Amino acid sequence: MTKEEIIKKYEMVVEGGELVAPFMGEDEKEVYEMLKAGLSALRPITREQVAEVWKPCKVCNGKTTLYQHTNTTKLFMNTFGKATTLVTECNGCPPYADCCMKGISMNSAFRISYCPECGRPLTDEAVETIMKRMEEMRND
Repeated sequence: MTKEEIIKKYEMVVEGGELVAPFMGEDEKEVYEMLKAGLSALRPITREQVAEVWKPCKVCNGKTTLYQHTNTTKLFMNTFGKATTLVTECNGCPPYADCCMKGISMNSAFRISYCPECGRPLTDEAVETIMKRMEEMRND
């Protein structure tokens, strides 16, 4: 019997059970709830379920947010189009430094797939990876 056939049988039992649930005894209701839980465990994981697990935190809320900083460097979480990036702002070398970069600041941007604070997937590929991992864990 395939997984799809098992899901169909579970759905028939659960949908039929909803019609008679008010008339069930306590033991029957417990079995019915167990079957409903089994059905949800058999169904494939959806993007909505992944989104429910990870709500945006204060860092990955879609706004430019200062993530970390030192005296000379700031690290921002930023959204650029559909890409989420970590942007570094480095101040130029101090005036007393023996350096050719005096007064010149340097910036870099790195595309990221997961929030560095909460681990929320930020790209479609990251969501697909999480869904695949959750399915594998459920099947073990």
